[in-house]
Amino acid sequence: MRTATEEHETIILTVKKHWLMLGKSFICFAFAVIFRLIPVSELISIVISIGMVLMAVYLYFDWDFDIWVVTNRRVIDEWGVLSSNTRETPLDTIQNVDYHQSIIGRMLDYGNVEIRSAAAEGKTVNQFVASPKKLKDTIMASKRTKYIKNDERECPSCAEIIKSKARRCRFCGETFNVQNN
Repeated sequence: MRTATEEHETIILTVKKHWLMLGKSFICFAFAVIFRLIPVSELISIVISIGMVLMAVYLYFDWDFDIWVVTNRRVIDEWGVLSSNTRETPLDTIQNVDYHQSIIGRMLDYGNVEIRSAAAEGKTVNQFVASPKKLKDTIMASKRTKYIKNDERECPSCAEIIKSKARRCRFCGETFNVQNN
């Protein structure tokens, strides 16, 4: 991760694009080998092969540098090989997180994650994320636990934040014994 963490900030989860995205890199490398075997001019064969190997290396680093990091304070999206790009979304501005997986995505555990925030940009869509449900659940859990104070707890019925001494949840109306929770 290229972004420095702040004081008292801990990294909870780091996610990359799915390994399937490395297929582009492999295809470029395979074309480099194939062009060396095709009987054309030696100079053309070498130039095309070197170009394909460089493209394969670039695609690998593009996959390696494209990460999403969830901390106890923010979600950091980093990308870029030759340039360094970062988008940070504080947890308190995140309004909703959705994910979508196709049938193949469910089998191979990849999908798209959409983070909607109160920021000027509004929403961020991350495509081909490995373990999208885990990323979504981690963001939402980090968002919930960030705001729980010492005299508060989560309602066991609806998961809303309530006072520790409460006998009834003000959100769902569930009644419970304080000593058991």
